[in-house]
Amino acid sequence: MVPKPWRSRPSAIAALLLHLLAGAALGVQPSPARAADLRTAVALLDKGQVASARAELNAVLAERPNDIEANELAIDLRVSAGEAEAVLKEYRDRSAAQPDNADAAYLLGRAEPAPDAARAAFELALRLSPEHARAWMGIGALERVGGRPGAAVAAYERALKADPRLIEAWNGLRKATLALEDMRGAQAVSRRALDALPEERDTWLALAAFVPVEAPKLLAEAAARFPDDPVVQIAYGRALFENGLTQDALAVYEALLNRWPDRTLRTEAALLADIRAERLDLQGAKAILESRERLGPDPKAAERALSDAARRWPRSATLQLVWGNVLAATGQPVEAEKALRRAVELDPDSPEINSGLGMFLLATKRPDAALPSLDRAAAARPEEVALGVAAGMARAEAGDPAGAAERLLNLTEAHPYEVAPPLALARVLMSARAAPQAIAVLIDALVRRPDPELFRALLVVARAAGQLEAAAAQLESEAKRTGDPRFTDGAAMLRAAASPP
Repeated sequence: MVPKPWRSRPSAIAALLLHLLAGAALGVQPSPARAADLRTAVALLDKGQVASARAELNAVLAERPNDIEANELAIDLRVSAGEAEAVLKEYRDRSAAQPDNADAAYLLGRAEPAPDAARAAFELALRLSPEHARAWMGIGALERVGGRPGAAVAAYERALKADPRLIEAWNGLRKATLALEDMRGAQAVSRRALDALPEERDTWLALAAFVPVEAPKLLAEAAARFPDDPVVQIAYGRALFENGLTQDALAVYEALLNRWPDRTLRTEAALLADIRAERLDLQGAKAILESRERLGPDPKAAERALSDAARRWPRSATLQLVWGNVLAATGQPVEAEKALRRAVELDPDSPEINSGLGMFLLATKRPDAALPSLDRAAAARPEEVALGVAAGMARAEAGDPAGAAERLLNLTEAHPYEVAPPLALARVLMSARAAPQAIAVLIDALVRRPDPELFRALLVVARAAGQLEAAAAQLESEAKRTGDPRFTDGAAMLRAAASPP
């Protein structure tokens, strides 16, 4: 949508920002081609493209509103997006309108947040259709979450007897068997699942996790079967890595990075390159990987795991980078900065290392010092939105709001379905006292992706600008145009905030 002309008189900075934002209003992108099945939506979810995945899913539901798998995915996605109340009402209404439909009862159980209400819905589905596999699967999930793994196993087995192709039931059965501390049983479940569903990538991944010695061979076959699936390809590379097949692993990682750029993958590929150049050995690389896993729950354990490796392999820039991050996480900023600067000395052109130093300097309130490193990293990795946002915010905090706005606007246009760039741009515009422009940016972003974070940001910005009513009217206009109830709910939220308590 095209923003309305600004009603306030802009300051000098705001006038410059207005000029930069003259092209900010982007039209609504056309919906993706309608998919014949859900594979496209699932593939988009794997890549983190939630908005595009929802568009694909909506196309499937428009064609086949009673498709049970599409409805399952829609429930899960919408609940995770904060739409639980709307989802529950929709499926309660559907079940009430179809009282003899077992699928409708099952879907209501899936949408119900309360365990007792969910169980009642699943039991209704089973009264209507005693061998309803998904209803038995729902009962199994309730038993497992309720701490009754034995009953969960029985329910999942009933589900799989009725429909052995339910991957979700296989996953639940494996988890319930593990909860009984039956490792052999869980491994046997994984083998049965692979035999039943070799076309499902999760069955290969689950079995490989149980038999790490067999993992390279298993995942090589899976990688050949799923050549365009990044999850399988990444698992294959890591299995080679963990089994010491570093040369083969590096070839897989290099091929992966050409197709699916990812910061974690790049760190692991850099470790493999260090091993090949004899700047590191496999034991040191594993210590780094383990330290990353321990960093959240136990930073001190991560520090201990890396301290010996950092002394033993001082020429590994990747090790110094991870070491610096661990030192920062354990409250040692002076030593952390030394390690990060040492990493830059060892590999001055590495985007990962420059981003590590730049993020650290930005976090420690030194945006001027952070900006060169972040600019280098973002220029080398334009597909990494987080780097671009960090570089833009560093520029704003360094005293160049117009430059920051231009950078973030370009990033928003390059990644129209991402939430972070317009949020950052709105923040910069608010700091520059350009609230009307910030509102326009957020509404443009909402047209592309009605995300709860964007609605919350619009509430904050419109309230600060005293434009809650005007912003609500724009959302209502979008609700009429698209028929999307989220815009109606957003407008109601803004009007409620504008009303006296």
